[in-house]
Amino acid sequence: MKTKNRDQKAVIKPTNGTNSFDHNANGSPAAAPAITAVEARAAASPPKGLEGLDKGKLLEALMALEDGDFTVRLPREWEGIDGKIAETFNKVMKLNQRMATELERISKVVGKEGKISQRANVGEVSGSWAASVNSVNALVSDLVHPTSETARVIGAVAKGDLSQTMALEVEGRPLKGEFLRTAKTVNTMVEQLGSFAS
Repeated sequence: MKTKNRDQKAVIKPTNGTNSFDHNANGSPAAAPAITAVEARAAASPPKGLEGLDKGKLLEALMALEDGDFTVRLPREWEGIDGKIAETFNKVMKLNQRMATELERISKVVGKEGKISQRANVGEVSGSWAASVNSVNALVSDLVHPTSETARVIGAVAKGDLSQTMALEVEGRPLKGEFLRTAKTVNTMVEQLGSFAS
């Protein structure tokens, strides 16, 4: 008994009669296109990596984001709306990663290395991203100002100039808390040195 060859092509026949196929020039029905069983299975399923949105991978990525891990990325092979979801998610993660890295840098160069002119910069951003960067830079400026003012007044005293004092307001805003206490302490010191000198 003859056995069928596995590589033998399986012919897909029309189910609605010969009218479902194109006709040759002489009017006779054209032969049905022949494909292998492997090709048929491949045509029935999408290529690997293009299956669409994987909810499991999306959940894992979101959980990583919740835990503060900004290194996770969704596959770039997804297409259509699923691809846009992955692309947008990856951009958000990348921006979060840049923000975290920049805040760490500012903390080091300003707080530890004393480079008080440095400010945070994460590139072109808008909305709350820009507001967050501006808030960080405003905080750095507010913290740096008393230090700069104190250095200015003490530097003047060291040169024998006892006329310099620290302003009790910045850009129309009165100093408060420890900033005000420091300014008053420095001004009192300068005043006392002036009375000794006279």
